[in-house]
Amino acid sequence: MLNGVRLGPLTIDEVCRMPLTPDTPVWRQGMPQWQAASSFPELASAISYSSQPSMPPIPPINRAVPPVPVVETTQEPMPPTFLAWSIVVLVLCCVPTGIVALINSCRVTSRFNRGDVAGARNASSLAELWVMISIVSGLVGLPFSICLTMLG
Repeated sequence: MLNGVRLGPLTIDEVCRMPLTPDTPVWRQGMPQWQAASSFPELASAISYSSQPSMPPIPPINRAVPPVPVVETTQEPMPPTFLAWSIVVLVLCCVPTGIVALINSCRVTSRFNRGDVAGARNASSLAELWVMISIVSGLVGLPFSICLTMLG
């Protein structure tokens, strides 16, 4: 605000070319109220501490600010990754199928963050499937592992 007239929106360079005093009211987006120019460190070099303005007042700039369109999106939540289960079956059950489960678990987050929700759901389903396969193969292989340990 200069001489009781609200100006702007202005760039920081335009504001710095204005005859600012320490008490000149300044406002920017996100601030609840106008504040003195002296409270903005970025304006320190532009503030004139003399009572006489060094430049004539700049006429107000009327720039039409287009309204920002509000687009409401309903983002569905990210599907489960099964990452913890993939790590558990990788360590405890079956390494080859656990690796496949782990790879698909990691794909869920990356695909979802790219906006590929269908791909994230598919990777989640595959991770779940390979976790189940790992558990079953681990349970089926457990008796054989015990027998081989006893024989060896």
